[in-house]
Amino acid sequence: MLGPVDATDLGITLAHDHLVFDGTFMYVDPPDGADQHLADEEITLDNRGWVAYHWTSNHHNVSLDSEAVAIAELGRFLAAGGRTIVDPTNLGLGRDPEPVARIAEATGAQIILGAGYYLSGTHPDDMDDRSVDDLALEIVSDVREGIDGTGVRAGVIGEIGCTYPWLPNEKKSLRAAVAAQVETGAPLMVHPGRDPMSPVEIAEIVDSEGGDLSRTTICHIDRTCTDRSWLADMAATGCYLEYDLFGNESSWYPP
Repeated sequence: MLGPVDATDLGITLAHDHLVFDGTFMYVDPPDGADQHLADEEITLDNRGWVAYHWTSNHHNVSLDSEAVAIAELGRFLAAGGRTIVDPTNLGLGRDPEPVARIAEATGAQIILGAGYYLSGTHPDDMDDRSVDDLALEIVSDVREGIDGTGVRAGVIGEIGCTYPWLPNEKKSLRAAVAAQVETGAPLMVHPGRDPMSPVEIAEIVDSEGGDLSRTTICHIDRTCTDRSWLADMAATGCYLEYDLFGNESSWYPP
């Protein structure tokens, strides 16, 4: 389904998934050289267990480029009662609105696309020269006018990439995302660094820049911190804490 959707019509929503995605920058060779042949194998039931534990060491697992597979898998979600998917694939993750629009039309699913920038290692070469205002205007345009002239509008800002310790351009990117949230009212999703202090600092920036923590989601909490008192304190800020790595058996995840 294309076009605006009222929040009351979202139905059962998968809050974080990627339909078309380029994660080739994440690839690392298998830790055991004897497994190198598994890096190029198509994913099957025979190697599925290995891939779950070494998910960045299989070329077919770090990218999603098949519309047919996306349509088939999304069909199962819809058949089970699902209706909407938040796809926070943004700049740096191979965002491409046209195949996603075709997937939406083919399935009738409601797909919410992302905006903004991912981790520093995926930023454009001129990121040092771009200001907070430059980046914010770009995000606002994606939300209000459409992505890359396609007319397909982003419905969420994110997932904004942050590492830990925080890198300057990532902090600038987040400030721009918050400014765009203030301007558009769009919800914000942030990929935190792998340290419990990262979500804390993210929430502080969102709040200090005038953003709306009640419309902010911090992703990947299941790999960031399991301390219950910390979780309670983070929840008390008003942001959403997202558990989204189900099925990933590896303790490693991009910073």
